[in-house]
Amino acid sequence: MNAEKGTGKLMNRQLFMEELKRKLKRLPVEEFDSAVSFYNEYFDEAGPENEQNVIGQLGTPADVAAKIICEFAYKSTDDDSSYGQPFFIKKQTALNLLQFHAV
Repeated sequence: MNAEKGTGKLMNRQLFMEELKRKLKRLPVEEFDSAVSFYNEYFDEAGPENEQNVIGQLGTPADVAAKIICEFAYKSTDDDSSYGQPFFIKKQTALNLLQFHAV
């Protein structure tokens, strides 16, 4: 079973999504909305009867958030819209997002 750390409460879709949103709140709105939409659709497609299986496959909301943030950080360092911005600034932005995720 997937218990929420420290509470003994069974992790369900609602708790999973609330925690994921909390971990992703420093992302730009577009990235945040895209991630939340993706995981809501993922749960929808699996159906309520497979909720626990989905949570087991995905891992913790913290794990999922870390992957999303890393993908965003990687994408933002390659993004042409930030052309001319020094790499260390882009790298620092990515590190700030990752550091916040640990909270």
